[in-house]
Amino acid sequence: MPTQNTFEEAFKLAPFNPSSEQIQQKCFELLVDRIVVDEQQPVAPVLFDLGCGDARLLIACAQKYPTLQCVGIELDPVFATRAMTAIQKLPPATQDRLYVHEGDALQLPVRTQRQPSIDRTSNTSDLTLIDDATALYLFILPKGIEKLMPLLISVVQKRKSEGRNFRILSYMFKIHEWDPALVDRTSKGSCPIYLYEFLHD
Repeated sequence: MPTQNTFEEAFKLAPFNPSSEQIQQKCFELLVDRIVVDEQQPVAPVLFDLGCGDARLLIACAQKYPTLQCVGIELDPVFATRAMTAIQKLPPATQDRLYVHEGDALQLPVRTQRQPSIDRTSNTSDLTLIDDATALYLFILPKGIEKLMPLLISVVQKRKSEGRNFRILSYMFKIHEWDPALVDRTSKGSCPIYLYEFLHD
């Protein structure tokens, strides 16, 4: 079971910062619009958010895009519970495409043999970052990104081996190991938003 020190360390790596409507719109424009119309993607679009807080970004995405499945991972049980409570207030068809796992993203397995599901009605709670994600949203401090790099590299390598596209949108903080395909500075305060695309040739 996570300790208080674990929660404090997690907050230092991914502090809770509710996604504003402007950031939600940027996520739609820069990330989700791309994955839901990706004709080269052989599977249903799946968006993951690591350190999703109360899941307001995921909920907004699921409400806007009826084919999108959204999965969050949140270590803090208070926010994870708050997220699932908010999801349960949505219409059943939207609820079915949303799920938040309470746990540490760094404890997820980095290799599996399961094939990604093409079925758009597959159980959202069964989806994993490694097997199923077509896109990832991050608001994580540089130290947290550094800790996540082995996991992120594993996902990218797996997508390449499968011949599938993968995209990452990182709010405010650059992933220094990769060159962004796009940097947007039009949000309030000119905070940068970095889009990384790993596209199958």
